[in-house]
Amino acid sequence: MRLFCDASALAKRYVEETGSAELETLLESASALGLSVITVTEVISALCRRQREGTLSDVQYAVAKAALLADVADADTVNVSEQVVSLAVDMLEGHSLRSADALQLAGAQAWRAEMVVTSDRKQCAAARSIGLQVRLLG
Repeated sequence: MRLFCDASALAKRYVEETGSAELETLLESASALGLSVITVTEVISALCRRQREGTLSDVQYAVAKAALLADVADADTVNVSEQVVSLAVDMLEGHSLRSADALQLAGAQAWRAEMVVTSDRKQCAAARSIGLQVRLLG
């Protein structure tokens, strides 16, 4: 299965929270992993926020960052191309999404994902409306 993870879902791989175990199961069954080029900055942003809040130590941050970069090296990276921007604009016009969320879904669509994994309900609804199979992680 061609699995596309948005940043809200992939972050669960590096910080244990609700949905982390389900994500691991999905990743184990995937034949290919697709990620938007913006996923790294979005996940790093989430990790840095946790570090500032004191819920992630400096050592935990370093381990999580290294794991993220290793995962990205093994994944198919979807760039922000003209096609992806065009698809994202269509999604923004039809749904109440943040720009980054629209870019994530557009990347999944352009990559021809068989399943999209997210933790964002709005993104989940938008993905379903364009015909993508979605798994919403808690």
